[in-house]
Amino acid sequence: MFFKTTKSSRSNRKTYKKRGVFSKLFANKKLSALVFVVLFGAVGGVYIWRSSAAIDYRVGIANYGNKGYWVATKSGDVLRYGDVGNHGSLKSKKITPAQPITDITSRSQGDGYWLVGGDGGVFAFGGAKYMGGAPAGGGAGYYTSIVSTPSGEGYWVISKLGTAYEFGDAKTTYKVNFDVTNYEVVMGTIKGADTIVDADHTASGKGLYMLDKTGKVWAAGKEAKDNVKAKVAMGDGEFASGISANHTNGYLIVTTKGGVQAHGSEVEYKGGRFGQPFEGKMIGITKIGGNPGNPVGYWLLASDGGVFAYGAATFRGANPIDVTPPPPKPCAGDMHNVKLLQKCLNDKGANPLLEIDGIAGPKTRKACLDILKGFCPYPPESGGGSGGGSGGGSGGGTHIQKCSDEWYGSRMNSATSILQDVTGAYNVFTNNSKTKYTNNLSSLGDDLGSMLAYYSQMNNTKNKNCTNFESQYNAFKTDNHSAQDTISLLNNILFR
Repeated sequence: MFFKTTKSSRSNRKTYKKRGVFSKLFANKKLSALVFVVLFGAVGGVYIWRSSAAIDYRVGIANYGNKGYWVATKSGDVLRYGDVGNHGSLKSKKITPAQPITDITSRSQGDGYWLVGGDGGVFAFGGAKYMGGAPAGGGAGYYTSIVSTPSGEGYWVISKLGTAYEFGDAKTTYKVNFDVTNYEVVMGTIKGADTIVDADHTASGKGLYMLDKTGKVWAAGKEAKDNVKAKVAMGDGEFASGISANHTNGYLIVTTKGGVQAHGSEVEYKGGRFGQPFEGKMIGITKIGGNPGNPVGYWLLASDGGVFAYGAATFRGANPIDVTPPPPKPCAGDMHNVKLLQKCLNDKGANPLLEIDGIAGPKTRKACLDILKGFCPYPPESGGGSGGGSGGGSGGGTHIQKCSDEWYGSRMNSATSILQDVTGAYNVFTNNSKTKYTNNLSSLGDDLGSMLAYYSQMNNTKNKNCTNFESQYNAFKTDNHSAQDTISLLNNILFR
């Protein structure tokens, strides 16, 4: 889902985003591969601490000259910054859109704006008049952009396939010719487009630029066709997310990594965030200026609500949301492994006996931490071998033969559960500003890397070499003790 907004010659847009946790964890490619194998093979998935549906991500930004700007969220809330009017929102009206909002566009007069949902529904506020919505259908997030006409008396609603629906004077004064022979748009629907993420109108309003996520700009109408430039160059994992045009038929494009590229004689590059830290992904751009002799500036919007001003554009404020995942929960392994570990400690004489009431239940939380620090495989082995737990010997459980298939399997199950917990904790601390740059996090990353290496060795030697496996297993446990101590320190920092 993406967005754009225009105000006479100004516009905005938006696009959507997410982030990788282990992209920077290890420079070593083999260890990176191990992370993938462990998380998606043995463990079966990474923690999803908070559903994305629970976070009201920002989806678009629209401005009124250099006086200020509005930021829209996917729930339909509209946040205002600077000297711009409060014209309301879906949140203030207690309206829940059928699909999340994907874009915002403002009138050139600055007295109102429109929101569009992924289903094509349009919502008008202030001086913006409701003139109709796009037909439903096409699935979730099918409509990605809404563009105001230069007069503010109409708008286009644009689908991810490039179909543009015209409302108000977009049908008359600013009607775009989609049927021009040899143009890249035929009958209003782009052939071969790879998901349109944003759009903006040309100087006259009789043409549209439509940006797809690969960085290609598609033209609708002769004026747009005459000014479209080459495809935007981007790196691996980078996608185009927003386009903003001006009076001279030039335009600016922003990518999810904060890169900005300018096309046209009166459109100047004033800076971007590529290679610089920011939360989430860059999803929108809106600009001021562009007339000959006028200063040029623009704002970039990140999905967490961060706003970045460049050139003549003035920063008017921002209210980034907290997208930090909650702290790790004890006993993060699956319930099967948790029960095995708890039964193991009970067999060793835990007093009182542990009770199971769910992974995060109050009866097991303290016990879970003990398990993670001194875990033992279940059932205990027979014959005086290592119990692998927080005490020696067996308090009476089912005994199994050391170096048997079940012996190997119980230890691999335990190690998998522990590794998942440490991985989840590292995920949380990496994405929290209080802990992400600490020496403790670096130490936790070292322990995790070592645990992954031992885990891989254990996978290779199980059922083959009992002595080597036991040595690797004990080394894994030693690193886990260190990791759990570091996690405790990081939790203290997190809640300081």
